[in-house]
Amino acid sequence: MKTSDNDRAIQLLEKIFNTWTTVEKEGDAIYHSPSNWSEYKRSMKLLKRFDALGIEDEDIIEHRDTLEQVLVNFDVAHPSFEGILFRKMVYAMLALALLVFASHLNPFHPDINPQDWVTTEPTGLSATYHSFNQKKTLADYPVVIPAGTQLQPLAVVNDKAQVRTPDGNFGFVLCKTLAGSASVVIKEKTTMYSLPNHKGDQTTLTSGTEATYLSYVSEPEGVPNSAQIRLADGATGYINAEGMSYAMLASLPTLVKSRYVALSPEVAEEHVVGHTVEEIEARYGPAESVVPDGNGNRIAYFDNLRIVKDGAVSIQVQATLNPLGVVTSWKTEYSTNDVYSH
Repeated sequence: MKTSDNDRAIQLLEKIFNTWTTVEKEGDAIYHSPSNWSEYKRSMKLLKRFDALGIEDEDIIEHRDTLEQVLVNFDVAHPSFEGILFRKMVYAMLALALLVFASHLNPFHPDINPQDWVTTEPTGLSATYHSFNQKKTLADYPVVIPAGTQLQPLAVVNDKAQVRTPDGNFGFVLCKTLAGSASVVIKEKTTMYSLPNHKGDQTTLTSGTEATYLSYVSEPEGVPNSAQIRLADGATGYINAEGMSYAMLASLPTLVKSRYVALSPEVAEEHVVGHTVEEIEARYGPAESVVPDGNGNRIAYFDNLRIVKDGAVSIQVQATLNPLGVVTSWKTEYSTNDVYSH
């Protein structure tokens, strides 16, 4: 991959961001979003140019996905755009997200079976939902949750569950390590094979088909990994692991980041350092996770916060908490791998 390709990709993402002329301020927070369908279409064309570059840098891809989510929400929620209605809808979505993530007193919704949320094996707690493929062993995780631990479910994103541990940490776990993972549902029409490696006799499964998850199969390079399942009639086979969803996730809210908050370093220093996670969440929205840093402190990840410095937009904000839960410092990274800290 040429360095110039990454630079070009970053320029395209910045161009999309700057294309959006709806800029609103609430206190120190700055929100960007499309103002009309012309801006939406122009942004989608720029995204296609980005995708054509074949970028592999995960930080750049994450930035791209964040911008795309704003466009997806605009497309789905506003078939005929009205500026005032759009703003009110976005505010309502943000308020709903805050209510969902702030509700910690009664962890279990009536439709949630607590027994589903018990770990069946030592389980890694990840600070972000998209970093599991970077972790090879349990030692790579900031927290290892013992088998038999009762977890509090918070939300779901991409079939990854956001959970809270008994000691107050929260982040993401792989659902296959939980007791409720045995019950799965087929997402959309797919093929079940009688043998691994997508071979053998084939059976067509329709969307909504219920099954029992048996095991995960790592296939050879270039072949999608498989899940072995058993149908209600007793038939067993293998499907693309991405083609199923865990039934226990159906009652959870989806973690949707419709937009992010852009702050200057000076504003971040004033409204992040010296404040608790709860205070920052009340101002800017929920943290993605809070996990130990290995040095007696904890790190709060705010994936919805971006630091704008010299025209560049960062990836996320990582805030260091002291034992009292107060932020003592923060840092952020840019797509160019530059690190900026305070």
